Amino acid sequence: IVYLSGSGQLGGPERCLLDVMQAVRCLEPSWDVTLVSSRPGPIVEHARALGIAVEVVAMPESVARLGDSVAQDRGRGLLGLGVRTLAAVGGIMEYRRQLRRVLKRHAPDIVHTNGFKMHIMGAWSRPSGAALVWHLHDYISSRPLMVHAVRHHSRYCDAAIAVSHSVARDAAPMWRGRTPVQVVLNGVNLDEFNPSGRCADLDALAGLPPAAAGTVRVGLVTTMGRF
Repeated sequence: IVYLSGSGQLGGPERCLLDVMQAVRCLEPSWDVTLVSSRPGPIVEHARALGIAVEVVAMPESVARLGDSVAQDRGRGLLGLGVRTLAAVGGIMEYRRQLRRVLKRHAPDIVHTNGFKMHIMGAWSRPSGAALVWHLHDYISSRPLMVHAVRHHSRYCDAAIAVSHSVARDAAPMWRGRTPVQVVLNGVNLDEFNPSGRCADLDALAGLPPAAAGTVRVGLVTTMGRF
């Protein structure tokens, strides 16, 4: 299996991908598992620490900057998206060639993609005979650029995994009944995330004065988008 990550950072999708790769290695130690990341970064370091082979195929800046976020789409408009897409065509084709060479060398049975850009790149680059699995973490329907690309390329996808029923329902129309979207909820590694162990001083980390006794803090772990 070759896993394609569209980011070198450690957001939710990347942490989920690390858990998936680690679980596969534990359940099927004889399987050949490789991560191909579009960027160096924490996911590369963590994957290597787990004993997973890693290659970095650097995505051109013009392609990496091609926004698929709702905020970018609304703020710049479809015309701006079209202009940026045309400007990135050369980088897209070059990245496709590089990725195709890497995948051909590994000759995987399965190409598992993480992130919208990698879903499309995986559809373009997977070797003949390799199954393509899309791992869906985000909503597609509200993204004017990606909704058309995903709908068009879904015909090349052999299976799709969604992290929630809500994400699955959002993605289902893109397939028009061709490929069922299976819901596989994210797991939690209880060896790593448990109430025993060191406790962080969240007030201090947030630059807040110590809370009074009995205060209940509610924390939200997320990325922040500017609208």
